[in-house]
Amino acid sequence: MRVDADVVVAGAGPVGLAQALALQQAGLRVAVIAERWPEAWTHPAQVGLRVLALAPGPVALLRQIGVWESVAQARAEPVLAMDVASGHGDFDLHFLASQAGVPALAWIVEMDLLADRLAAAWRQAGGASYVDTGIAARELTDDGVILRLDNGERLRTRLLLAADGAGSALRQSAGIDCEQRDYAQAGVVATVQTAEAPAGRALQRFLSGGPLALLPLAGRSCSIVWSQPRARAEHLAGLPTADFLAELNVAAEGWHGGVVDSGPRAAFPLRLQLARRYTDQRLALLGDAAHQVHPLAGQGLNLGLADVAVLTELLQWAHRGGIDLGDPRVLRRYEWQQRPRNWRAAHVFDLLERIHAVEQGPLVRLRQIGMQAVDRLPAVKQWLVRQAVGRS
Repeated sequence: MRVDADVVVAGAGPVGLAQALALQQAGLRVAVIAERWPEAWTHPAQVGLRVLALAPGPVALLRQIGVWESVAQARAEPVLAMDVASGHGDFDLHFLASQAGVPALAWIVEMDLLADRLAAAWRQAGGASYVDTGIAARELTDDGVILRLDNGERLRTRLLLAADGAGSALRQSAGIDCEQRDYAQAGVVATVQTAEAPAGRALQRFLSGGPLALLPLAGRSCSIVWSQPRARAEHLAGLPTADFLAELNVAAEGWHGGVVDSGPRAAFPLRLQLARRYTDQRLALLGDAAHQVHPLAGQGLNLGLADVAVLTELLQWAHRGGIDLGDPRVLRRYEWQQRPRNWRAAHVFDLLERIHAVEQGPLVRLRQIGMQAVDRLPAVKQWLVRQAVGRS
């Protein structure tokens, strides 16, 4: 079958566009189909509510596809250290970028900025885009798949990649079930100001209602993600600023002199969702379409960009060897590599959330002792840091 594109990517979020760019640079013909296209980022004075903590591995991928420099020049802040506490009181764990031999544990970047820069790079690369339309139907043939779009157009391809988000219509149409857990929580997000500049230091405090993360931005600014039971999260998001700051300072315990101001707030529902398989005939899932995890470790997009790296390597290998990109053996290799990794990561985050949700009993003291013990074991700390930043 003559194809219009070797690979079609459904979805124009950061994962979908990064995948399209990586494959196009590898010499494949790629098209992107998106019901929505990223809005232009105009360097607003206020940092956006949705921020990402990008680990060094994903940053290396973004640099490879020619996007990272424009992101870093616009607005990106390094996390040089992280303090972790179980409950109230002193910190139990301290992580340093130097322990992992990296310039930063992570880089804090706005979602809208990253999406804008990826979209600009895709336009500059001359990639084919089908915007404001979705996939109405897909018809399998002996050597490809024909996609019928909502706008009436038809595309022929060897492989369809579903990067269409947690509510993936392509995953549902393929009959792929998901393991799910509703945390009955929402994450309160905001940009706040502290009395003292955090200077690249992040905070992760595990509290009974849910974890609180403060991520360093420029100057005295921080981005917060505060997971709380849903009703309380909505209450916090709607409080007058002074009342919200009072609640936040109790939780943050005067971190960097206390939080003195807050920008707009919002609350987003939290859930765990893991696809039970990642592939179907000439279809592969990646990013949130395959896995949605608790934000406590800030690993959601990092996992998605790891999918991109693995898929790119496998499809480039198949392309060079003259192997059909939609061959089940190629897709199975992707699933065998990524699904166990993502499953383990998601359940580690889930276990951390469950353990720290316990408010009374011996487990409370036991988890503090365990974290303090890890802090005194340099080899274990180094291993944990290297895992978190994407280094083996």
